[in-house]
Amino acid sequence: MDQIGESNQKIAAIITLIDGITFQANLLGLNAPVEAAKDIRGLIEASSTHVNEGNQLINQSGKTLHDIVQSIEAVSDLADQISHALIEESTAASDALNNQAPGLREEISFFKVNDGNGLTSQSSYAIEPSRGATPSAPARHTGSKPHVVEPVDSEMDDWAEF
Repeated sequence: MDQIGESNQKIAAIITLIDGITFQANLLGLNAPVEAAKDIRGLIEASSTHVNEGNQLINQSGKTLHDIVQSIEAVSDLADQISHALIEESTAASDALNNQAPGLREEISFFKVNDGNGLTSQSSYAIEPSRGATPSAPARHTGSKPHVVEPVDSEMDDWAEF
């Protein structure tokens, strides 16, 4: 586009020269060359205007493309930062689980695994508490309980449901 702009300036210089020649031709009374030179000048000026407008559009397009590239780079950087943060969070969560695993193993160590045939193994079957480690439930009190009578009053029916 810069080369086209330079060519456009050279054309403008040639037009100025043609104007000088047409002015002299006009003085000599050569009317046809004067009219032809005016037509050529009009066409070249219109072409020059179009070239300048195209050059402006190309410059605007270049700026817009540059802005798009910068936006894409910013989004890419943001995605990298998010990815890095997620990796850090996943690593921290994994470390926390690794640190809690031994405690969990200790907590459930009194359970034994039954394979369904009465054999105890390390496989992943139904979990039963081991016989020696299971705490027994406290004995039930078999003494007499006081008998509670429900109210008969109609206003108290609501309380009976409660």
